[in-house]
Amino acid sequence: GPGEFIGARQSGLPLLRYADLEDAALVEQARQLADTLLREAPAIAQAHLDRWLGGREELLKA
Repeated sequence: GPGEFIGARQSGLPLLRYADLEDAALVEQARQLADTLLREAPAIAQAHLDRWLGGREELLKA
């Protein structure tokens, strides 16, 4: 998680959010909706990613 740039202390909120593993049906539905959005409205999907990640897409490539 987020912490000091140099040091061992951790604080703050993580960038990614986690779901309860018991919500498998909901996670699958969200995945299907995301696939549809990417296919049918890529500009809207990109705008959402830009807002959510704040221009930090490179973090997904780590």
